[in-house]
Amino acid sequence: VMFLAFRVLSKIHPFFRWSWLGNNAGLIPLEKRYFSFLFIILLILNLPSITCFEEGVFRLGTVGWSDGIVRSVAFGLTHIVLGIPIGVGIAQIVLGLWLTVCYFVAGPVMGHLFATINHTMFNLIGCFMMLMFLIKTHMKAREESLVKLSVEKETS
Repeated sequence: VMFLAFRVLSKIHPFFRWSWLGNNAGLIPLEKRYFSFLFIILLILNLPSITCFEEGVFRLGTVGWSDGIVRSVAFGLTHIVLGIPIGVGIAQIVLGLWLTVCYFVAGPVMGHLFATINHTMFNLIGCFMMLMFLIKTHMKAREESLVKLSVEKETS
């Protein structure tokens, strides 16, 4: 749903694709060719702690839907500050609302844990998508370098 929300917003106006940083500040290490794989592995290993912290800030202690909506909006806007496009930040509000539902469904005692598990799983899907993209990119670059080497070998 979040990806669909961003896609719709992107089609409405290019403003929603704009980011003050041009990239999510937390993902800048992905721009370094060989460090990117290590970064994703470390990110995956630390996701439970990161999402637990975020859920503690944005969900823990939520009382009622008006509070949940305010916290979900803050969740989305905070991600914009990190450098993600404005449309993704607005779409993050949808994720925040879903995590609020998780928090309410599990109750005040287990709500933080249930929202953290859902948040971690959502982020894990994104990490595996990034990992697959990096593998594809590296394989393509390797193939191009092999083709270049074979052409050079044939011409010499």
